Amino acid sequence: MNANTAIDPTPLPTRVSYHTGMLLDESDFTAEQNYHRQRLADVLARLHGSGTVAGLKVEGVAKGAPLPSGQNAAEDTLAVHPGLAVDRVGRLIEVPSARCLRLDQWLPGIAAAGANVLKPLELGGKRWLVADVFLRYLECRNGLQPGFPTTGVDATDAIVAARITDEFELVLAPRSSESAGQPPPLPKRPFQPAPANRRALLDALYARYDAPAELLEYPVAPNDNTPAGTPAKKLAEKTAVFLSRVLVRLTDPPASNLVRHGSNEFTIEDEARLALPATELFLSLTPLA
Repeated sequence: MNANTAIDPTPLPTRVSYHTGMLLDESDFTAEQNYHRQRLADVLARLHGSGTVAGLKVEGVAKGAPLPSGQNAAEDTLAVHPGLAVDRVGRLIEVPSARCLRLDQWLPGIAAAGANVLKPLELGGKRWLVADVFLRYLECRNGLQPGFPTTGVDATDAIVAARITDEFELVLAPRSSESAGQPPPLPKRPFQPAPANRRALLDALYARYDAPAELLEYPVAPNDNTPAGTPAKKLAEKTAVFLSRVLVRLTDPPASNLVRHGSNEFTIEDEARLALPATELFLSLTPLA
């Protein structure tokens, strides 16, 4: 190696090499799990991308209308139907049953930020508060059991989690319309514009291995030190899946506060979400099916 040879800081995938009589400890089993989890994530993220695999429809349910559970909504609600997604680092996220985001509970905390922080979108004499629904991967530790204490900890026993469950979190992140009459930008799509020929395809593939950081980043709510900035901390890992955009109508101009219009109007826009349909769906479009 000479002075001009760069050292790649990214470690290559490593798996445990087992031998009879070899002593195994926690790090070996963790390495075994990490190898298989990372390889699966690489396949999903590199070959398929990220986005919605199935389900996860976001539906606006007005107060008094039936929810997916069959009960009537006590307030205006966003109902997220069951489904499956792959996040931007290749982790599977499954929502096994319908979940609800309650607009009337969410808005007061957001409104406290004020219109100087969250600039509403003004269109056709109407003002709208813009928010985006994200699905975020979480790990939940459970199955607590006694275990050996960590080295250096002054304890005679310890409690450890025997199981880790792949969970999720739905985040409704408010957005600020910084340009008058222009909605906040939607998440960037990979390989845009689409390659026009084989040369452009190869160039896109070469650039895709180490994608620029901005391609992996969704714009989130500003100012972490305000109520509006809370989702920014949750989305800082830049892996969450975008599901839909929500427009909540506010009081008309010249009003400047973040108060809902008396019509209680709100709309859902999901055309911009990324989709990962099954191969069978594509085959059904051809004579090969």
